[in-house]
Amino acid sequence: MTKKPILILEAKNASADLEKREIVGQLAQYCYNMGVRYGILSNGKQWLFYNTFETSPDNRILWKIDITSSEKEKIIELFNLFSLDNIDKIDEAVKNYQNNILLEKLIEQKWEQNFSTIPKITDLLTKSIDTLLKKENSNLTIDKSRIHKFVERKISTLFNFTNQNFIENQEAIKIDQDKKDQENSVQITQSDSNYKSSPKKIKVTFPSGEILNYSNVTETFVNTIIKIGVENVRKLNLKSLGVDFISTVKHPRYHQRQIGKYYIMVKTSTLYKHRYLQEINRRLNLGLKIELV
Repeated sequence: MTKKPILILEAKNASADLEKREIVGQLAQYCYNMGVRYGILSNGKQWLFYNTFETSPDNRILWKIDITSSEKEKIIELFNLFSLDNIDKIDEAVKNYQNNILLEKLIEQKWEQNFSTIPKITDLLTKSIDTLLKKENSNLTIDKSRIHKFVERKISTLFNFTNQNFIENQEAIKIDQDKKDQENSVQITQSDSNYKSSPKKIKVTFPSGEILNYSNVTETFVNTIIKIGVENVRKLNLKSLGVDFISTVKHPRYHQRQIGKYYIMVKTSTLYKHRYLQEINRRLNLGLKIELV
């Protein structure tokens, strides 16, 4: 007895545009004719996973990756959908994958809402300790401002330790870069006990005297990178949230700003953006003055 096909894989030449209507249509026709829900298109470098039975055309492409630039972990996770353990229950595997993507988006949203700045973390911890104290010590008179100051001190100590590690790590990276002709990548870490409140804007002054200081932090951030040169910054191999800071492939989860063929990660706080510009300035020796205002 012949088993029913589960998946169709169609290989195209290296220059093929996998999202071209006729190419996707050809795969869809194969799937329809054989009654197969899922199909894969690949030109060797890019891979596109297609759901033939999805009623909405905009949702038929479940995911697409470029194996030369995507995160290793993400490539493994996606290709694991078609492992021997999952292929016979591919609907369930795809459903779990989509659930995890949604979960990551929601976690990111909650982080931005509640934990993306030191003041937000301080306020949340203050409320949490206040609630616990009131629950466990009903007769105690509680001054919330004292809790807030205590939390501020603790966070300052914590981030001061982290910041020292960051500085030491940067020095080690600089030495390593000198040895390896600056081929190593750097993961930027946000940590600075000197920030007393969340800054609103970034001001960048170039050696020529030109100043970039938009009311929108992202505009200042992106336009500074454009002026420096997107390709110059990309060669530094910086990482953001575990993925390439500048990529030629749009990330399915994180917010990016497209500049020509490149995508710049902008889903970061003002403090993160400040850190990135400082690191870029240091690595390229640009002589910029970068201020939080």
